[in-house]
Amino acid sequence: MTREHLINHIFEKYGVEPSQAYTINDNNACAFRHSGNNKMFASVCTVCGNQFGLDVDEIDIVEVHLTPEAYVFASGEKGVFPSFRASTTHRLMVVLGDDCDSELLEWLIEVSYTHTFPKTSSRRYKH
Repeated sequence: MTREHLINHIFEKYGVEPSQAYTINDNNACAFRHSGNNKMFASVCTVCGNQFGLDVDEIDIVEVHLTPEAYVFASGEKGVFPSFRASTTHRLMVVLGDDCDSELLEWLIEVSYTHTFPKTSSRRYKH
């Protein structure tokens, strides 16, 4: 799956367009956020391939935020790596490209979308 295919898939399935991912101005990074809570459910960026032990200069990756069960299930799959950001738990990065398992990536995005979906509050506050 390519970056373009991923962006089209997310727009068609969730109606979400890419936005600026971080406060820095990086044209290669984009984020996909829920409109209700602005939480990011996926982000795409370009990184050095050697960060993942690959013999290529640059690769596109997508990062997703998962449930613990989905994290354990997908860990170790080809092209799937733990997030290298120290402050994150249950986040995986998937290398995009010809070898990317599209079905697995689409499932991981679905899990991330659902996991970060805005929660409705059942609390009632008395005034």
